[in-house]
Amino acid sequence: GQGPYFNDGQVCTLCEAACDACASASACTECMSGWYLLDSDCVADCAAQGPYFENGALCTPCEAGCDVCTDGETCTDCTSGWYLLDASCVTDCGAEGQYFNDGEICSLCKTECVSCTSASNCTGCVSGLYLLDGGCVPNCAAQGPYFNDSDHCTACGPNCSACTDATTCTDCSAGWYLLAGNCVADCAAEGPYFENNGTCEPCEANCEACTDATTCTDCSAGWYLLNGDCVSDCPAQGPYFNDGDVCTACGGNCDACTGATACTDCTSGWYLLNGDCVADCAAQGSYFDDGSVCT
Repeated sequence: GQGPYFNDGQVCTLCEAACDACASASACTECMSGWYLLDSDCVADCAAQGPYFENGALCTPCEAGCDVCTDGETCTDCTSGWYLLDASCVTDCGAEGQYFNDGEICSLCKTECVSCTSASNCTGCVSGLYLLDGGCVPNCAAQGPYFNDSDHCTACGPNCSACTDATTCTDCSAGWYLLAGNCVADCAAEGPYFENNGTCEPCEANCEACTDATTCTDCSAGWYLLNGDCVSDCPAQGPYFNDGDVCTACGGNCDACTGATACTDCTSGWYLLNGDCVADCAAQGSYFDDGSVCT
């Protein structure tokens, strides 16, 4: 009751300055008014000693990662490597929600982003939007040759200007042609196809090459080309014979033949003589008209 002293052997020794009660010269237990107890010492300003705040007559440490605070729940400056978010300190802004590490603080991402690395670079979009080049869009295809791929935009394949997925193109770039979901430079090089308004269309049946749907230029094996079509038997089409892979017309006035100089049947009024058709057998020598042949 005599003042701020402590029992020091057989004498009373004065506590240190600003100390109202102590257990030893270095162990203050209560400070004078206007001073605050910190680790058995009395200080005039808690914050000047480090990450502490004035809590009644005591200095109380700020929360983890906080360098300056006004109370146990309100940080105003964080330790290096920590970021200030709503008066608290966190090690990763993104782990707390729609925020990014912005210097020493957490800043909010754009409203359409669920995650971002900066105010202009989104890394994830809200439901219904798709990530493209750091932004969020409602429809990937409207931005160019992209398709909606889960939660982001993915580029279509090479030379494809529109697609529904990575392997299904629906429209090709200029100079390229659509074939079975892919873009090709030359339809004919891919098989029996022809170019038609940016797409590869199939040639008609039994045709190996064509210029359009009705003009074949080469037929499959066992078929013969006749006036842009493929036929299985030339003579069945008229006065023609199978000539390699094409139908060739028989000679004049010949209704059937096996070769260019081998007529087998002549037009009415003409007579067959040694593979040719003549108008008058007798004029050819010692022959007479014997039905449709010269004998």
